[in-house]
Amino acid sequence: MRAARLNAPGQIELVEVARPRLEAGEVLLKVAANSICGSDLSAFRGLHPRIRPPTILGHEFSGTVAEIGPEVENVTLGMRVCAEPNLACGRCRYCRRGQPNICVDYRVVGEDAAWSGACAEFVKVPAEQLYHLPERV
Repeated sequence: MRAARLNAPGQIELVEVARPRLEAGEVLLKVAANSICGSDLSAFRGLHPRIRPPTILGHEFSGTVAEIGPEVENVTLGMRVCAEPNLACGRCRYCRRGQPNICVDYRVVGEDAAWSGACAEFVKVPAEQLYHLPERV
């Protein structure tokens, strides 16, 4: 698939990369729209404290479900969705208290190669992080 990869500060390249492989609980989205965020700009400038190249940026996106991984329920192929890109562990004391925004293992889609972002044809996300988009949106 094609993707825009941040190789180094100030250097983005259009590359061919493998489609993400799904694990249990994950879905693959065909990206329909992706926006550029201030954190993407900070990463491009080499100033973001967490995003380190090489990575495929993009954490504000929508798309359609193209593939469904094992152990995923209530998701159908072709479903129009957007996703919560902030990934919390669900196990630390903050997550257990309902504060996933300060999770000790907090990650974001598009932050590193393990969770490549949506500046690509496809992006994987945990199915539990999807929000169905009504047809009028």
